[in-house]
Amino acid sequence: MEEKKNETAKRFKRFMPKNKKTRVAGAVYIALAICVVTVMVLSIYSINTEFGDLSEDLNISIPDVSTPDNSEPEDTSDIPTEKEESGIPANTEPTYVLPAEGNIIKGYSVTALVYSTTMKDYRTHSGVDIAGDIGSSVKCYADGYVTSVREDPFMGQTIEIAHGYGLKSVYQNLSNELPENVFVGAEIKAGDIIGAIGDTAVIEAGDEPHLHFELLLDGVTIDCEKELKALTQTN
Repeated sequence: MEEKKNETAKRFKRFMPKNKKTRVAGAVYIALAICVVTVMVLSIYSINTEFGDLSEDLNISIPDVSTPDNSEPEDTSDIPTEKEESGIPANTEPTYVLPAEGNIIKGYSVTALVYSTTMKDYRTHSGVDIAGDIGSSVKCYADGYVTSVREDPFMGQTIEIAHGYGLKSVYQNLSNELPENVFVGAEIKAGDIIGAIGDTAVIEAGDEPHLHFELLLDGVTIDCEKELKALTQTN
């Protein structure tokens, strides 16, 4: 029995460090390893606990997903069209009228400069000047609504009328006295008298009395001289 104990002790000594310092260092390493494992276990437990509490506090909901509406489209037949809003009945051709009786003394010119006898220089001319006596009637070009009545600092008494489809007519150098039926929002028919030729345009005062007339499409001036000449040929 004693011999077996001695043999076991000899085998165990082969795996033991050979000096005291080595044994102490080994014990320290083992202790550090145990500490590291303990810290890792505690950290993992703490994280799981915190996130578990957080998930309970969050109120997460799944948003509703809308589905396409396959129902019948809304009936828009009663909604007035732009043509109807301009005073022109739907499915009808508009009527156009010469805004003044007289010769064109200055034509439409936006790509070439024309001489101004009043300003003594060359400049573009975005409308036409139709000669006439002061007080001569000025008529509405087409059915529409008055969108502006103002005193322009350069072109004098001014009226703007919208005719639908982005078309607008402008009348300038008018007399200061206007008919009672001319005001912003008023419905005007083609040929209605909206004013008279005046002398209120200070930058065209050097020319003979005339109506300064312009046409705009979607806010951009167009060749109103061409339109008026075409209208004259059809009448």
